[in-house]
Amino acid sequence: MKAMTATLSQIFRNTDTSSEHEESDEEIDPEKLCANLLKKSTDLSNENKVQNEKLTFMQTERDEAMIKLQESSNKTKQLEEEISWLLIKINSLE
Repeated sequence: MKAMTATLSQIFRNTDTSSEHEESDEEIDPEKLCANLLKKSTDLSNENKVQNEKLTFMQTERDEAMIKLQESSNKTKQLEEEISWLLIKINSLE
């Protein structure tokens, strides 16, 4: 238990910017340490949810843009065919 507490304490000293865990090497309360770990885990989980929502939104935007690109490509192809047909028509009329 002391080894785990010391390890977690070191992790929090390295990642926590508050001075709460940086003051000394005194014994740290395991319950407090676990509570901090749970809070950090919850915070990361919430951040993960936010990032997943952003990713889903960006994928939807990408899919919509790809559909518009395909529609534009099809329209361009139709216009090129119409121009070609009109050029043939002009040449036949000349």
